[in-house]
Amino acid sequence: MKTMVTSFKTRKNAEEVRPIFLYEIQYDKVGNQWLYYCNWPENIVFDGITYTRFPITHNRISENLAGKVDKVNLRIGNADRQIQYYLENWSGLRDAEVRIKMVWQEEINDPTCFDENVFAIADSTSGDEEAMFVLASKMDVLDIRLPRRKYYRTYCTFIFKGEGCAYSGAEATCNHTLQRCIEIGNVHRFGGCPAIPEKTVYI
Repeated sequence: MKTMVTSFKTRKNAEEVRPIFLYEIQYDKVGNQWLYYCNWPENIVFDGITYTRFPITHNRISENLAGKVDKVNLRIGNADRQIQYYLENWSGLRDAEVRIKMVWQEEINDPTCFDENVFAIADSTSGDEEAMFVLASKMDVLDIRLPRRKYYRTYCTFIFKGEGCAYSGAEATCNHTLQRCIEIGNVHRFGGCPAIPEKTVYI
């Protein structure tokens, strides 16, 4: 998803401009926690947010013939293991939102003057020196893995007495089998798929 405001277009057409790229990475969706970085010799304050100087860059953002933004590779320094911490504690940052903003140094005090692309992290890898994120459009439904849970023939993946299971009786344990679900009278909420003709796991 791309955002470009009128003031940005005006500055873009000026004779001399110095662009600054700002990066916003949401690492915790529940707590709405973000990382703010900039590829600039010093920290940047834009629209009340401080973007920390960091070794971070991305390849050119371009659109294909269908008007869709192609996937973008984002590289970020990992020598201090800071990014590694977020990768290990937030599932590789899979599906995390990433916003790449371009602002002009001459208009850094104008919070309305920016160009923005919004992505989701489709894949991530890390090494001793840097980590790389593959960014895809949030609207790219072809990259969404469906379904998002595994289905078993005779095993229920729901948490016992949880939202999916919804059992509220006196029994205290469950081995997640179809037989157990029948015994406690909760078979209508069984989270397996008995219709699967064999014991293969379907994803």
